[in-house]
Amino acid sequence: MLREAAARGTRLGLEAKRYMDTGALVPDEVVIGLVGERLHEPDAANGAVLDGFPRTVAQAEALDRLLRSQGAEIDRVVFFDVARAELLRRLTGRRICRGCGASYHVVFVPPRTPDVCDRCGGELYQREDDSEAAVMKRLDVYASQTAPLLDYYRSPGRAGRGPGRGRGGGHHGGHPQDGRRQGGAMILLKSARELERMRQAGRILAEVKDRLRALVRAGITTREIDVDVEAFIISRNARSAFKGYRGFPATVCTSINEEIVHGIPSSKRRLKEGDIIGLDLGCIVDGYYADCAITLPVGPVPPACRSCST
Repeated sequence: MLREAAARGTRLGLEAKRYMDTGALVPDEVVIGLVGERLHEPDAANGAVLDGFPRTVAQAEALDRLLRSQGAEIDRVVFFDVARAELLRRLTGRRICRGCGASYHVVFVPPRTPDVCDRCGGELYQREDDSEAAVMKRLDVYASQTAPLLDYYRSPGRAGRGPGRGRGGGHHGGHPQDGRRQGGAMILLKSARELERMRQAGRILAEVKDRLRALVRAGITTREIDVDVEAFIISRNARSAFKGYRGFPATVCTSINEEIVHGIPSSKRRLKEGDIIGLDLGCIVDGYYADCAITLPVGPVPPACRSCST
């Protein structure tokens, strides 16, 4: 947006260019003015997304004042929740060809031959601003200057928070009459990789539930059930979410009949005909959790009890 305004030669664009040409940060008042101009363009009439802005609480407060002057306000705030270690992996993995300038990534877009450009055969190198030290510094700046925006937009007393109203402009995607949509709501988005890990954990537990339906029978101990389930989860390159949590000693919570929840498996607890057992468990795949529970009858049980089990 700054480069576009500078190319058009607007007053604020030329002001921004003066700072950019010297490598200095463009002052907030200039950026806010440019945002105001941009939101008045015809293509923003029905809404727009402000990406990478605001970056500080001061900018967010200035943006709120600008939007109020236009009779509009923020409708939604989207926060991509990515672990610091994952950001380091992404940001330090870029490699550039010294010959043709082609860009690669050691994980996501690797060259066919390590450190060699697919296009021209040139040497690939890591830019200084992609080094771990440089990225760590950028993340530290983010933590001190940008992360506080989360509390700002979550604050119920924030000025300008409320149902969307007024004309569009990136900040308003609802309808004036829709009082149920509250401005400033926080939406946490996961990456495709993170969603796949969550799905993988869920698929493992779905398989465990099928396994339990066949495993639960008269004569088996709850300890034997626990050992079988733990071994199965490990065989799927996952681990128990329960074992070790606040000292819990097992993978599965096994609650029989009148026991309500969080029963501890035991080699002395042997299932018998007519029992009803509740099983609660979870697994972790690369840090992503899934959790499930199932209630099963052991052989014939009274009809009233069977209708409550699954």
